[in-house]
Amino acid sequence: MNATRREPFQLALAELRRRLAAGTYPPGTRLAAADLAGELGLSATPIREALARLAGEGLLDERRGEGAFLPLYAGQDVADLYRLSQAHLQAALQGAHVDRPANGLGAAILERPADAASAVVAADRLFAGWVAEQAGRRLALSFGRLQLQLAPVRRLEPLCLPDLTAEWARLAAADRGGARERLAAVRQFHARRVRMAGRLADALAGGRPAIAPL
Repeated sequence: MNATRREPFQLALAELRRRLAAGTYPPGTRLAAADLAGELGLSATPIREALARLAGEGLLDERRGEGAFLPLYAGQDVADLYRLSQAHLQAALQGAHVDRPANGLGAAILERPADAASAVVAADRLFAGWVAEQAGRRLALSFGRLQLQLAPVRRLEPLCLPDLTAEWARLAAADRGGARERLAAVRQFHARRVRMAGRLADALAGGRPAIAPL
């Protein structure tokens, strides 16, 4: 495929990734190629190709004869996604020397978030920074896709989890420590969310659960 033919596909793919990361569509939404083509000013063919690519990456569900849909996550799905996130981070961090202090990722990433929603974004940036710092390309790509799969759940954490800004302070402290501190923080962070997977799945399905202390 030459560059001219690839360009509409790349444009469609980049825009759909952006929309998924931003939570533009609620879970269960059907993404119709014809509608998206009109919105993006592209033909339906590159849209279908982009939807197929995203389905292959696990970001959409492709149903034969019906099209592509945003996934609906049960509690077990949410728990599994967080466990996979933990596994990716542990694989990256375990390659670092456990007794050597980390350099830290700098003030731009570690700026204190103003609220719970900002704390979620800041934690995602920090984890992505740890993976980029320690992991190879394939692990980093896999973790990036996983972050997109988790994005709809992560956006709802402020509904279900208290003290996210305090949690962020502990993550920032771990960043200034070393691999051992980072690994401990990763385990604590994900264990908390696995315990709350059912509540997060309910929030994703449309409920608004009360925040429960852990």
